[in-house]
Amino acid sequence: KADPEQMRAKAGACDALLERAIALVQSFDPPGVGARDLAECLCLQIPASDALARRLARDFLPEIAKKRVGVLAAKTGASAGEVEAAVARIRRLNPKPGALYGAHALLHYITPDIVVTSFGDHYNVMLCEFAYPQVRLSDSYLQIARETADPEVIKYIGEKIDQVNWVIKCIENRNRTLVEVARAIVRQQERFFRYGPQHLGVLRMREIAGLVGLHESTVSRAVRGKYLQCAHGVYPLRYFFVKGPEHGGAVSSETVKYKLRALIDTEDRARPFSDRALCELLAADGVSISRRTVAKYRGEMGVPGASGRTRG
Repeated sequence: KADPEQMRAKAGACDALLERAIALVQSFDPPGVGARDLAECLCLQIPASDALARRLARDFLPEIAKKRVGVLAAKTGASAGEVEAAVARIRRLNPKPGALYGAHALLHYITPDIVVTSFGDHYNVMLCEFAYPQVRLSDSYLQIARETADPEVIKYIGEKIDQVNWVIKCIENRNRTLVEVARAIVRQQERFFRYGPQHLGVLRMREIAGLVGLHESTVSRAVRGKYLQCAHGVYPLRYFFVKGPEHGGAVSSETVKYKLRALIDTEDRARPFSDRALCELLAADGVSISRRTVAKYRGEMGVPGASGRTRG
């Protein structure tokens, strides 16, 4: 936003050298930094080969904001479909590419509560006890209890010892419940741990509750805010509870999304699959869902429609 005259004066540079310096800054990552306005920021992110999108971003941002496709088509000489596809490409760009680097939020590091390791066909489920504070009786209080003859002091310390023992017992019960629930999850989601996230199966909390002999609400409390580490990464324990898609089959919605992503990644960019075509391809792979569900999952993954995925 600096005034060009002020920039030249402070840098002691001629116009040509100043422009070279600005171009160098604009070549840095992430694409779009160093821009003098929004239009330039977007143009820096658009390939030079995408002339239509560059022109729209440079000259017609107000019309894009108002979704005036007909006006844009008339002014650029492109078809309405070409304009819609170019606008979709522009909307996927980042208007504030430096925002991530300018944020000063403190990083939050996750310490897993459960670690799953594999030994051949066997999975070992371990509690990360080092992540929890140790609760124990203070030696000094125990020493006082042994040396004093005051009944009031003995009674007071005795009550505190009972309280500490109760807390320790509660922690042990919680840890035992957490490990039992985690082991049941690993058994039910074995294909995930063996082959990866695309094989995550349908699993409901009441199923785990039945396996471990606990109430569903107890299982819900046990997994709340807890994380599991395995060969595929660190996941919230709630991640493993998956509802099935609308067809009610044994394939989870996450698996359907994985298959959907694989189809889109391998499509012909000049002729991308429509939602109907994706629906038929999934059906051929044994996953029967409606076109509306395909559109819903595609939207959740941030993937535009066929027109927005078209490449010349």
